[in-house]
Amino acid sequence: LLQRVNIEEDKSVPRDERIKSEEVTKYLRQKPNKHFLGTDFYTWIYLMANPEKDNWWNNFKRKIGEEPVILDMDLTDKSITNLETYLRTKGYFHSDVTYKLDTVRREHRAEITYKIRQGEPTRISSLNYEFRDSSLRNIILADSAGCLLKHGDVLDITLLDAERERIAAMLKNRGYYDF
Repeated sequence: LLQRVNIEEDKSVPRDERIKSEEVTKYLRQKPNKHFLGTDFYTWIYLMANPEKDNWWNNFKRKIGEEPVILDMDLTDKSITNLETYLRTKGYFHSDVTYKLDTVRREHRAEITYKIRQGEPTRISSLNYEFRDSSLRNIILADSAGCLLKHGDVLDITLLDAERERIAAMLKNRGYYDF
C-alpha cells in the first residue's frame, strides 16, 4: 500500500524563488489513501464491503471508503516526468527530480519521497519583437509599459503565453479582429 508521498524542496534555492511542494502535488500520478486518526480507516471501510452483494449497505461502504492505492512504479516514473516538465515550464531547464522508496518502516507499506533539484533558472536577458507587418510595430511598441516580461525575470512559459494573449487582445480591441 502506498502509505505516504513526500516532496523535498530544493533548500539551496532562496525561498522567494523556490518551487513549493504545494505547487507540484497536483502533478503527482499517485496519491496515498486518506487517513483517520493515523489509521487506514477509509481503506478498511472499503474492504469491508462485500463485492458480491449489490445492496445499499455495501454500496454505502464503497462510497465512503477508498480503494487501496497500491504502489505502481510506472506511475512513479510518470510523476517524475510531470515534475520535470513543470520545472522546465517555470524556467528551470537544468533541474532534475529523483525519488527514494522506503518499504522498511512497516510491512507491506511504501513511502515515496520526491527530491527536487531546481538548478539555476534561465532569466530573460533581452526582449525582441519580430513583425511581419510593419504597421503593427508602432502599436505594440507603444504599449511596452504593459508588457508582462521584464529584464532579469525567470523565463516562465505561462508568462510568455499570458504576454502573447495580452498582445492579441490589445490588437483585437484596436480592430484587428482576425489577429
